[in-house]
Amino acid sequence: MPGHRKILVLAVSVLLTGCIEEFVPKIEETQNALVVNGTITDQEGYQYVEISRTSSYSKPTHLPERDCIIEVSDSMGNSFRYDEYSSGKYRCYIEQQYLAVGNMYKLNIKIRNGKEYASDYETILPCPPVKDLYYEVQKVETRDPYLTYYGIQFFVDVDGIGTTDNYFRWKMEETWEYHAQHLITHYYDNGMIDAYSYTDNIWECWGTRPVPMVFTKSTTDLNENNLRKVPLNYVSNQTERLKIRYSLLVKQYSLSRKAFNYWNELKLQSQETGGLYEGQPVTISGNIYNSSDSDEIVLGYFDASAVQEKRILVENTFDFWIFNSTCLYDTLTVGQLVERFGANPAEPILLHIIPVGNEIRYGYTHQPCFDCTLDFGTNTKPDFWD
Repeated sequence: MPGHRKILVLAVSVLLTGCIEEFVPKIEETQNALVVNGTITDQEGYQYVEISRTSSYSKPTHLPERDCIIEVSDSMGNSFRYDEYSSGKYRCYIEQQYLAVGNMYKLNIKIRNGKEYASDYETILPCPPVKDLYYEVQKVETRDPYLTYYGIQFFVDVDGIGTTDNYFRWKMEETWEYHAQHLITHYYDNGMIDAYSYTDNIWECWGTRPVPMVFTKSTTDLNENNLRKVPLNYVSNQTERLKIRYSLLVKQYSLSRKAFNYWNELKLQSQETGGLYEGQPVTISGNIYNSSDSDEIVLGYFDASAVQEKRILVENTFDFWIFNSTCLYDTLTVGQLVERFGANPAEPILLHIIPVGNEIRYGYTHQPCFDCTLDFGTNTKPDFWD
């Protein structure tokens, strides 16, 4: 009998492991389709359009569409030619006199193979001010019962215009201060170690980047034409962004109902986590089309909107722990520096002197740990920081 039990257990184990097979959902992809994203606002300055191609869902990559002829025309008979300032990215500086609430704008595109595309006319709709921008400290539970994340959740309040439904989208840009972790005392170059003399601020820096998420909300189905406590960006304590000082710039856009439906669908799709029973990626219909072939699938949207902005600055007065990266030294002698970097390194090697008994050694680590400008940020303090 014991032997039979062993055989039974082995058989069940084989069945259980043998039946496990990776599930790969079949996704209808639109490969090599044109993707257009652009917005024209009521604010004087550069207006932008970005054009690219779709890639494989399993191997996503950015495929910019270069050398396009981009033109925006308005309902008053004016036209504006865009220049390609970066691969697949186009812009045009438009003066305030051509940008007003109520004006209508249309995008026209001609790509390298001669095909032409256009958008529907979009009207700049009025946008109410951001009534209030604020945050609350919130904790996020994880699957680990002993691990909880803390952070701040931003919210926005808006009073709608008139009695009809209002549709909104928010874009955000975050800025935070960060510091180099170690003081430079020496540098190695041309086979020599020299004392370092500070001529620039390379200890104190600021990083800025867009928040890569879609945020939308409408007053449809609400008792009043106002929005309260709409959740925006969440910043956790798992990065250093909240360590010193943090700023969030919120740009509020008014949308047409069609534009709102597009961005809302995009938001819902981007928020899916990829579970088996959750929504699969789909082609979201926009307002761009091939001028001579209505069957061609074109993705993206060109919209027009008035814009309102509001910024908030957040000091680190939190009572929760915030992530702090560490930069560990390698302690090297002069000979070891020469051996590792050669007599003539391409760039001077930043170091920190470390006495070890009667011997002098030099601490070497990841160079942005000495010079914050070697990271993605800049040492120019933003005008709004103070």
